[in-house]
Amino acid sequence: MSRRYAAASAAELIVAPATGLFDLVDPRAGVWPTIVDALGRAGTRRGAGGLSRLAVFLGARDGSDPAHAETAYAVGRGLADRGIELVYGGGGSGLMGRVSQGVIDGGGRVYGVIPRFMVQREWGRIGLELGVETTVVNTMHERKALMAERAQAFLALPGGLGTLEELFEVWTWQTLALHGKPVGLLNTGGFWDPLVALLRGFADVGFVEHDTIDQMVVGDQLDDVLERLASVAAVLRTR
Repeated sequence: MSRRYAAASAAELIVAPATGLFDLVDPRAGVWPTIVDALGRAGTRRGAGGLSRLAVFLGARDGSDPAHAETAYAVGRGLADRGIELVYGGGGSGLMGRVSQGVIDGGGRVYGVIPRFMVQREWGRIGLELGVETTVVNTMHERKALMAERAQAFLALPGGLGTLEELFEVWTWQTLALHGKPVGLLNTGGFWDPLVALLRGFADVGFVEHDTIDQMVVGDQLDDVLERLASVAAVLRTR
């Protein structure tokens, strides 16, 4: 697989909003219209026969349970086998490296997006050495915008604060009807059970709708989760 190493700037990504949706957004920030516009423009694209590009959020560490590393690699191989492109944060360490290596070993396609400061700190070195097609951006916000633009659905594997931040952002935009892309959790070993229980508690006291939680695709088998993500995507596009 050949390497492509590109740089993107905010100016290349930002598109002026066409509605009053961004009246509440500080125009100096710029990046939030970018993210919303990217989600909206990409929400209708889909490969023949189902999902063809999946953004995977997961940890830059392996974690203490070896099963998480094994699962991440298996997910990569599974995506390659199904012809689904992996869209991810461009790193080469931890579970991020495992999933990208799995796709590459399976002959699949990987697209990474990484902020410049991570390249400078060599956090993305391994990913680049693997030959991952990578776009370098200036900020974390641009990274998420570009990932959101390219992907047709989002799936979270075990991870830490960064994984949670990515997950909740795209899920929040979905609940606000800013995009029609499904969001899922691969719940191998019950990793996400505490989070789901916490969210159920939020719903019980009136801060989250139970229907919102039910719309999240949660499962412990990749085949099942991918099939349900594709089904939810079809439903969301009709709304």
